[in-house]
Amino acid sequence: MSKKEAVDIDTKNDEELKDEIENQDEKTLENETLEDEIVLDELDDEEEEENDEEEEKLKQELEKLRKENKTLKIQKAKIKSKKDTVKDTDNLSTTDLYALVTNKVHEDDIREVVDFARFKGISVKEALKTPTIKTMLSANEEYRQTAQATNTKRARGGAREVSEETLLKNAQKGELPENDNDIQRLVDARLK
Repeated sequence: MSKKEAVDIDTKNDEELKDEIENQDEKTLENETLEDEIVLDELDDEEEEENDEEEEKLKQELEKLRKENKTLKIQKAKIKSKKDTVKDTDNLSTTDLYALVTNKVHEDDIREVVDFARFKGISVKEALKTPTIKTMLSANEEYRQTAQATNTKRARGGAREVSEETLLKNAQKGELPENDNDIQRLVDARLK
């Protein structure tokens, strides 16, 4: 073998070695890339699981807030309807007011008559003609008359006339009567 052939073989070997080294470098890079991708895939899977858990928690919280919001809306509507009912009761038509006045409905009974009329969906004038309201009004009126007639307080006696002796004793103490009649009686008692 000649030197030239030996150099050519070495050169070929060098080139083959370079090629082999490049191929090994490429394979190593590919393997490293594959390993990196596997690690990234595993991380992505873990992140996806965590994200799925967070997403599920957020969905549950959103659902809970929606239910709470719905409940609050219902409560708000109930409060508003109660306010509207109160406003409707306070706003009586002139016909209703006239019917209440002409039938001499007591102030304490007006609310009951109006509520009954609203409940039945009739006018106050028509409600006053129903047997239920007539009975209620007469019973309440009888109750008021009985309460007024029955005096629960102790009756106070009328003005008592002070005796002449008491007038004289009080005059000696310096307490003179205030009305003219008692002054005249005091003078008469003194002259006797």
